Amino acid sequence: TLHTAQLFDPATGQVTDVSPPVSLQHDMFCSAHVVGPDGEVFVAGGLEWGSPKIGYGTELTALFDPDTGQWSAGPAMAVPRWYPTLATLPGGDSLIVAGDAQPGVQDGLMERFDFGTRSITPEPATATKTMLAYPRMFVLPDGRLIRVGQEQRAMFYEAKTSTWTAGPAMIAGSRIRGSYVLLPGLDRI
Repeated sequence: TLHTAQLFDPATGQVTDVSPPVSLQHDMFCSAHVVGPDGEVFVAGGLEWGSPKIGYGTELTALFDPDTGQWSAGPAMAVPRWYPTLATLPGGDSLIVAGDAQPGVQDGLMERFDFGTRSITPEPATATKTMLAYPRMFVLPDGRLIRVGQEQRAMFYEAKTSTWTAGPAMIAGSRIRGSYVLLPGLDRI
Protein backbone atom coordinates (compact mmCIF):
# COMPACT_ATOMS: atom_id res chain seq x y z
CA THR A 1 0.00 0.00 0.00
CA LEU A 2 1.38 3.39 -0.92
CA HIS A 3 0.70 6.26 1.42
CA THR A 4 0.20 9.87 0.58
CA ALA A 5 1.50 13.07 2.13
CA GLN A 6 -0.03 16.49 1.79
CA LEU A 7 1.33 19.94 2.54
CA PHE A 8 -1.11 22.49 3.95
CA ASP A 9 -0.46 26.21 3.57
CA PRO A 10 -2.41 27.95 6.36
CA ALA A 11 -2.02 31.36 4.69
CA THR A 12 -3.83 30.31 1.52
CA GLY A 13 -5.70 27.19 2.62
CA GLN A 14 -4.09 25.33 -0.29
CA VAL A 15 -3.33 21.61 0.05
CA THR A 16 -0.60 20.17 -2.18
CA ASP A 17 0.13 16.49 -2.76
CA VAL A 18 3.76 15.84 -1.76
CA SER A 19 3.63 12.05 -1.56
CA PRO A 20 7.00 10.29 -1.34
CA PRO A 21 8.17 8.82 -4.64
CA VAL A 22 7.94 5.06 -5.09
CA SER A 23 11.67 5.11 -5.93
CA LEU A 24 12.43 5.65 -2.21
CA GLN A 25 11.00 2.18 -1.53
CA HIS A 26 10.11 3.43 1.94
CA ASP A 27 6.66 2.50 3.26
CA MET A 28 6.14 5.14 5.97
CA PHE A 29 3.13 3.38 7.49
CA CYS A 30 3.57 3.44 11.29
CA SER A 31 6.76 5.50 11.18
CA ALA A 32 7.81 8.40 13.44
CA HIS A 33 8.05 12.03 12.34
CA VAL A 34 9.70 15.15 13.72
CA VAL A 35 10.22 18.67 12.41
CA GLY A 36 13.83 19.83 12.56
CA PRO A 37 15.24 23.25 13.44
CA ASP A 38 14.99 24.46 9.83
CA GLY A 39 11.49 23.09 9.19
CA GLU A 40 12.63 19.93 7.43
CA VAL A 41 10.71 16.76 8.35
CA PHE A 42 12.62 13.65 9.41
CA VAL A 43 10.81 10.29 9.11
CA ALA A 44 12.20 7.17 10.80
CA GLY A 45 11.12 3.59 10.23
CA GLY A 46 7.79 2.28 9.09
CA LEU A 47 6.76 -0.93 7.39
CA GLU A 48 9.29 -3.05 5.54
CA TRP A 49 8.93 -2.34 1.81
CA GLY A 50 6.89 -5.02 0.08
CA SER A 51 6.35 -6.98 3.29
CA PRO A 52 3.45 -9.40 2.92
CA LYS A 53 2.71 -9.08 6.65
CA ILE A 54 2.09 -6.14 8.94
CA GLY A 55 4.58 -5.56 11.73
CA TYR A 56 7.96 -5.95 10.05
CA GLY A 57 9.92 -2.74 10.54
CA THR A 58 12.38 -0.99 8.27
CA GLU A 59 15.72 0.65 9.02
CA LEU A 60 15.02 3.32 6.38
CA THR A 61 14.68 7.03 7.09
CA ALA A 62 13.65 9.92 4.84
CA LEU A 63 13.74 13.70 4.82
CA PHE A 64 11.12 16.06 3.43
CA ASP A 65 11.98 19.66 2.54
CA PRO A 66 8.77 21.73 2.69
CA ASP A 67 10.42 24.60 0.77
CA THR A 68 11.05 22.46 -2.31
CA GLY A 69 8.39 19.78 -1.74
CA GLN A 70 11.07 17.14 -2.28
CA TRP A 71 11.78 13.88 -0.45
CA SER A 72 15.24 12.34 -0.06
CA ALA A 73 16.54 9.15 1.50
CA GLY A 74 18.10 9.60 4.92
CA PRO A 75 20.75 7.48 6.63
CA ALA A 76 19.85 3.93 7.62
CA MET A 77 19.21 3.12 11.27
CA ALA A 78 21.09 0.23 12.89
CA VAL A 79 17.87 -1.71 13.54
CA PRO A 80 14.49 -1.91 11.78
CA ARG A 81 11.70 0.00 13.52
CA TRP A 82 7.93 -0.17 13.18
CA TYR A 83 6.06 2.20 15.55
CA PRO A 84 9.15 4.06 16.82
CA THR A 85 9.16 7.44 18.56
CA LEU A 86 11.26 10.51 17.79
CA ALA A 87 12.01 12.94 20.62
CA THR A 88 13.73 16.25 19.90
CA LEU A 89 16.45 17.23 22.34
CA PRO A 90 17.09 20.86 23.37
CA GLY A 91 20.11 21.09 21.01
CA GLY A 92 18.01 20.07 17.99
CA ASP A 93 19.10 16.43 17.63
CA SER A 94 16.35 13.79 17.68
CA LEU A 95 16.45 10.55 19.63
CA ILE A 96 15.12 7.50 17.82
CA VAL A 97 13.46 5.31 20.43
CA ALA A 98 11.78 1.88 20.38
CA GLY A 99 10.00 0.24 17.45
CA ASP A 100 9.46 -3.38 16.52
CA ALA A 101 11.86 -5.19 14.20
CA GLN A 102 9.14 -7.78 13.63
CA PRO A 103 5.92 -8.68 15.46
CA GLY A 104 6.63 -8.85 19.19
CA VAL A 105 10.38 -8.25 18.82
CA GLN A 106 11.55 -4.91 20.23
CA ASP A 107 15.14 -3.72 20.17
CA GLY A 108 16.15 -1.35 22.96
CA LEU A 109 18.92 0.39 21.01
CA MET A 110 18.50 4.16 21.00
CA GLU A 111 19.98 6.22 18.19
CA ARG A 112 20.49 9.94 17.64
CA PHE A 113 19.80 11.79 14.39
CA ASP A 114 21.80 14.98 13.82
CA PHE A 115 20.02 17.36 11.41
CA GLY A 116 23.25 19.30 10.80
CA THR A 117 25.36 16.35 9.64
CA ARG A 118 22.48 14.16 8.44
CA SER A 119 23.92 11.27 10.42
CA ILE A 120 22.63 8.67 12.86
CA THR A 121 24.78 7.44 15.73
CA PRO A 122 23.91 4.91 18.43
CA GLU A 123 23.56 6.15 21.98
CA PRO A 124 25.86 4.49 24.55
CA ALA A 125 24.87 1.05 25.84
CA THR A 126 23.60 2.62 29.08
CA ALA A 127 20.77 4.17 27.05
CA THR A 128 19.48 0.81 25.80
CA LYS A 129 15.93 0.21 27.02
CA THR A 130 13.37 -2.12 25.48
CA MET A 131 9.95 -0.46 25.30
CA LEU A 132 6.58 -1.07 23.76
CA ALA A 133 5.65 0.63 20.49
CA TYR A 134 5.32 4.44 20.25
CA PRO A 135 6.48 5.35 23.75
CA ARG A 136 5.11 8.75 24.77
CA MET A 137 8.06 11.04 25.44
CA PHE A 138 8.49 14.71 26.32
CA VAL A 139 11.49 16.94 26.93
CA LEU A 140 11.30 18.63 30.32
CA PRO A 141 12.62 22.16 30.93
CA ASP A 142 15.72 20.75 32.68
CA GLY A 143 16.67 18.81 29.51
CA ARG A 144 15.63 15.37 30.74
CA LEU A 145 13.09 13.34 28.79
CA ILE A 146 10.14 11.65 30.43
CA ARG A 147 8.47 8.55 29.06
CA VAL A 148 4.86 8.43 30.25
CA GLY A 149 3.65 5.31 28.48
CA GLN A 150 2.88 2.80 27.27
CA GLU A 151 4.27 0.98 30.29
CA GLN A 152 2.81 1.72 33.74
CA ARG A 153 5.98 3.22 35.22
CA ALA A 154 7.17 6.57 33.95
CA MET A 155 10.90 6.75 33.21
CA PHE A 156 13.32 9.67 32.97
CA TYR A 157 16.15 9.76 30.42
CA GLU A 158 19.16 11.99 31.03
CA ALA A 159 20.65 12.69 27.59
CA LYS A 160 23.89 14.10 29.05
CA THR A 161 24.71 10.80 30.81
CA SER A 162 22.66 8.44 28.61
CA THR A 163 20.98 6.90 31.65
CA TRP A 164 17.44 6.02 32.71
CA THR A 165 15.87 6.38 36.17
CA ALA A 166 12.49 5.20 37.37
CA GLY A 167 9.68 7.69 37.83
CA PRO A 168 6.19 7.43 39.28
CA ALA A 169 3.75 4.69 38.29
CA MET A 170 0.36 5.46 36.76
CA ILE A 171 -2.44 4.61 39.15
CA ALA A 172 -4.68 2.96 36.55
CA GLY A 173 -1.96 0.83 34.92
CA SER A 174 -0.46 0.83 31.45
CA ARG A 175 -1.76 3.04 28.64
CA ILE A 176 -1.70 1.03 25.43
CA ARG A 177 -3.82 3.50 23.42
CA GLY A 178 -4.63 7.16 23.60
CA SER A 179 -3.22 10.61 23.23
CA TYR A 180 -0.88 12.49 25.50
CA VAL A 181 0.08 16.07 26.30
CA LEU A 182 2.48 17.71 28.76
CA LEU A 183 0.49 20.36 30.60
CA PRO A 184 2.05 23.58 31.91
CA GLY A 185 3.27 23.31 35.49
CA LEU A 186 3.70 19.55 35.37
CA ASP A 187 7.42 19.80 34.69
CA ARG A 188 8.45 19.38 38.32
CA ILE A 189 8.02 15.60 38.37
